[in-house]
Amino acid sequence: MDQTQLFDLQNDPRELTNLADKPQHAAKIVQLTALLEQEMAHYADTASLTVKNPKPTQWTPRASSANTEQKIEQRAKRKVKRQANAATETPGVQ
Repeated sequence: MDQTQLFDLQNDPRELTNLADKPQHAAKIVQLTALLEQEMAHYADTASLTVKNPKPTQWTPRASSANTEQKIEQRAKRKVKRQANAATETPGVQ
C-alpha cells in the first residue's frame, strides 16, 4: 500500500477518517514527511516512502468487529467479577 495517512486521534481514536487528502492538512503532511525523512537519514534507514506497484488501499473491516467488542466487554466484566471475588475472600480460608 502506498498511501499517506493522517488521523485526529482525539476526535477519531479509531482512525476511521483519513485527513491526509484534505487540503487544509497539506502543510502538516509536508511537515511530518520532512520530519520522517530527517529521522530516517539520522538512523540510516534507506527504506522507500513510496512503492512502485502499490496494492489497492480499499479494504473491508471484518464483520466480526462488533462481536469482538462484545467479547472484550465480557472479558472485562469477568475480570472485575474475579477481582471482586478475590477481594472478599479471607486469606487461608477456602
